[in-house]
Amino acid sequence: MIRYTLFLLSILIFTFNCVDGTCVEPDKGSQSTEIAFIIPPGGLDTDMVTDEWKLPGLYSPANLFDGDPATCYARTGESFDFHIIFKKSVYIDEIRVINGFARDKGVFFKNNRVREFNIGFTYRTATDKTGGGECGILTDKSEIQAVKLKKVYFAEEVGLTNSFVYEGIRPSESIYKGSKYNDTCVSEIEFYYKGKKVVLTNIDELKKQYVKNIQKDLVNLLSERSYKLSLKTDDDSRDDQIDIETNRDGTIKYTSNMWSSKIFINNIKKMPDMWKVENSTLHMRINGKWVLQKYKIKRGMYDTPIGLFIFTMPFDGFPKGGYLQIYGGDE
Repeated sequence: MIRYTLFLLSILIFTFNCVDGTCVEPDKGSQSTEIAFIIPPGGLDTDMVTDEWKLPGLYSPANLFDGDPATCYARTGESFDFHIIFKKSVYIDEIRVINGFARDKGVFFKNNRVREFNIGFTYRTATDKTGGGECGILTDKSEIQAVKLKKVYFAEEVGLTNSFVYEGIRPSESIYKGSKYNDTCVSEIEFYYKGKKVVLTNIDELKKQYVKNIQKDLVNLLSERSYKLSLKTDDDSRDDQIDIETNRDGTIKYTSNMWSSKIFINNIKKMPDMWKVENSTLHMRINGKWVLQKYKIKRGMYDTPIGLFIFTMPFDGFPKGGYLQIYGGDE
């Protein structure tokens, strides 16, 4: 019995050798799993980039895994971050990346591309979690780049960033700067083990769910909420604002008694009085006409929407560079 137990133990030690999140499984074949969740970085605003507000899902993080270099995940600014959780842990010893927005060379060089990156792997147990990570540099090209890892990782979670907070490297130092836009893009990321791709089986569903979540977030963030409606101009010293309420029935009520600005009084018909959300896009009624509106959703840890920022179009008669901004809604 003791000999049999030692035999089984020797098999387990040979088959799985995991230390600090680094695992070696010599005979593992092809693997498949689903992405359970994609989490924006905690503590940062996940702002929608150009055109996301009118074409929801255009720059979804799910684009990283769809096998199409003509789509990308983009983040406003010079920081690039994503964090995913798999439904089933997998072995990874290599990543393959298509950097930037690789649809064509023109758009590739107009946007930021990641240069230095830090990738981390986490494996969770019932009582603890282990993990590890590595740093690397991507070349400034739109072709597939294979990055062999120094170790084999058994991972349930993977995160990648170009923000080296503890190393003192600023995001601006870890990108290739775009010639026109300040959006940082990556088109594809694939995970491999022993030359075989880890197959992610639910990317189409993930893309659809991403757009559905935008619809849900917009409705929730405009139902029974209080905001500020502010007049913004090129004159930084001026910031006229009044209080408003957005209600579940789509009405917008002006609740402030401080109508000190003649511009608000003279332009009451040019300010929104209704809102609606259709196909994950936001519309506001202004003087009887529905207008498609820009917006930004602010998110916190674990993808929780904690605020809403809406920017309307410039109105006639406002000072130079003036526009209405609805903001607030933090919880």
